[in-house]
Amino acid sequence: MKINILTSVFLVIFAIFTPSCRKNALWKGQIKTGDGITVYENPKTPMYAEPILTLSEDLCIGAEESRQEYLFFEISSVTVDREENIYVTDQGEKHIKVFDRVGNYLRTIGRPGQGPGEFGRPTETFITKNNELRISDPSRRQVHSYTADGRYLESKRFDTLYPMKLARDSKGDYYVLNFWREPGAGPGGFDILKLSPDLAVVSTVIKVAISAEAKREEFDQLPGFAVRYDGCLVLGYASNYTFKILNPEGETVRIIEKKYDLIPFPDELKKRAEDKDPRFAVETPKYFQPFFNFFCDDLGRLFVLTAGDRLAESIYNCDVFDPDGRFLCSIPIKLSMTSIMIITGGKLYTVDEDSQGNSVVKRYTITWKI
Repeated sequence: MKINILTSVFLVIFAIFTPSCRKNALWKGQIKTGDGITVYENPKTPMYAEPILTLSEDLCIGAEESRQEYLFFEISSVTVDREENIYVTDQGEKHIKVFDRVGNYLRTIGRPGQGPGEFGRPTETFITKNNELRISDPSRRQVHSYTADGRYLESKRFDTLYPMKLARDSKGDYYVLNFWREPGAGPGGFDILKLSPDLAVVSTVIKVAISAEAKREEFDQLPGFAVRYDGCLVLGYASNYTFKILNPEGETVRIIEKKYDLIPFPDELKKRAEDKDPRFAVETPKYFQPFFNFFCDDLGRLFVLTAGDRLAESIYNCDVFDPDGRFLCSIPIKLSMTSIMIITGGKLYTVDEDSQGNSVVKRYTITWKI
């Protein structure tokens, strides 16, 4: 465990804005309205030429230590409770490790197995308002409930669903990416469903059919999703850099679009994958998709991970949008897994690797300049 509180390492070193620079910054996009939907059309360039936030690393958990409780095998999610305790879900070891706000190990919750509350392959962990844990376990098609101190409560089962990804809103409702297939050898596909806390289907948000001879463009129709602090659902379409904001009733109320340039897929990354496993035949696209993943903070800002010229170093560009949908700036972020990144309480939590290739959990303090 490494804690860099006094000697914070700045991932991003930015020029200091003068008051006049901030005052004169203008958003050059367009706003259109119609049928109750507001569309924010963003240009390629952000509102601010220089980034308006800094990331200062203040905590690193794991890596380069021999103590077993600080080692991770295959991290699938990170979440944080109101006391800033950190819950690291390890789907490889099939448990959750809990650390306090300064990185001290507290406890391990759960274990592998087929019994009540035991894990097959845990993925997301959620914290409820009364500080209980909800842990998704797609391999067992269940959601397990635990107290914060690790006492097992109950498990609920997805009767007819095959969940691939879950998100949870503040009311306890779930959104799930579900795999489905027609009877027999018919076509299948995916849908995003809204579920009650008891895992009953409330509504279908979107349904996408995939043919038996599935092509890349068919999968591009399937959006990623995230739940905002206000209960709105954010659907992100990576095929064209578009986001739809749905209110809790499922109605589209806002669309965020951004123009972009296609970035070629570098030969270096393709060769690295082939060298790592020669048996793995990599069929790489000519260009990267417009974005890889996206996240919302607890104030409604949108953070979108995109490719850049430093992907060989696992450094991504992160486009930052304000709660309305205006493209503010772009910052570099170092990640080993683009699917694990949360922002809460003015802190960014990510998963990275140490010099030996071991997974570590990092926390950054976010400082805004506007």
